[in-house]
Amino acid sequence: PAAGGAAAAAAAAAANATNEPTPAINKTDSQDSDPFGFDDDPFQSVGTNDGGAARGFKKSPPSSPPPANTNAVATETKPEAEPFTADFDIGPPSSAPFTADEAAASAAAAAMDTSASFTMSSAAAAAAASAAAKRAALPPRLGITLFQHEEIVSQAAGADQSSEVACDVTIEGKIHALVQSSDASQNCPFQLIVRDAFTSSSTTGAAQENGGAQVAINKSVVDDTYKVTIPKSAVGNVPVASYRCSSEMENMPVLVQSKVRVKEGGTVHVDVQVRSNLNNEGDLTNFAIAVPCPSFIDGGSILVTKGEGAYDELKRVVKWKRPDLPRGESFLVGFEAKLAEGGDNESEAKASRKVPILLRCISKDERISAVEVDATAVSGHPATVHTVKKCGFRLLHRAQSS
Repeated sequence: PAAGGAAAAAAAAAANATNEPTPAINKTDSQDSDPFGFDDDPFQSVGTNDGGAARGFKKSPPSSPPPANTNAVATETKPEAEPFTADFDIGPPSSAPFTADEAAASAAAAAMDTSASFTMSSAAAAAAASAAAKRAALPPRLGITLFQHEEIVSQAAGADQSSEVACDVTIEGKIHALVQSSDASQNCPFQLIVRDAFTSSSTTGAAQENGGAQVAINKSVVDDTYKVTIPKSAVGNVPVASYRCSSEMENMPVLVQSKVRVKEGGTVHVDVQVRSNLNNEGDLTNFAIAVPCPSFIDGGSILVTKGEGAYDELKRVVKWKRPDLPRGESFLVGFEAKLAEGGDNESEAKASRKVPILLRCISKDERISAVEVDATAVSGHPATVHTVKKCGFRLLHRAQSS
């Protein structure tokens, strides 16, 4: 006790003499030499607060202790630094070769993968061959597109043609077929059906009696029973049949009304109104209207007053064009001119008032005749037939003004 008291008194005297604080001399393991709470472990920066113990590394003290404080009376004795060690085996580097057992196991696994892949490929090939055989056993699929186009010439019937009700109509139709078959070697034949709705009978010969359509077949691809065989080498639409019929018809796709007025002083006014039938399947397109000028009109004085038209002086025809006309709608064209000099042209014009009118238009959505076409499978040649029917017409209509 006396020695300890003397040592403490000597330490206090030395501290008072140098005005320095007394260092801690009894440091425990829970205390840290860094006032900010960090130690010298370089692995603590990765987010662990156990001095690298979480990574399995042993914490080592600094390689050399700090210099002793010469003013301190008593100091702590620290053990020497332990060498860096690891608590786990990190194994050989990635470039180290396999052992004999590992190489054998790897080769066996690769052989098993190759065998399994070959087995799966064989099974897939067998399934594909089975599916192909089943498809070959099924009847071929036949896609047939029938195109029905009609060239129509009509003229207003009756003495008064200024307001049409009925027309004399002549129709010449053509039937074309486009065939697509699932059989890559040949096209399966099909049965063509041509039916006239006016007579409610189907055509099975070269002509139809009782006022119906007269049908002619293309004998290079159609036989007398209307069995159609189109070779695989045929490209595009192939003509298979044609027909012709004539009758008086009402409710034509287009209605033409016209009027000629001769005013005092020798001026002639010609007006033409064109109306599309409201019952049409679609719009009419490619309109062309021509009005030839009779002899009582002075061609040099013609002035187009309605519509975008022009006068052809060489042919003495006034012409208009229009791209389309929606169903149920109408348009108006017209011109005025002077009476031709010489003779009693004014009296002639007032007496006749006849001006011919020609109209041409196209439809891609319907037909005018009652002829219907269809296609089915032929007996003895099983096939799954899918038919698409398309039709259209081009109309040339003649009328006269009043």
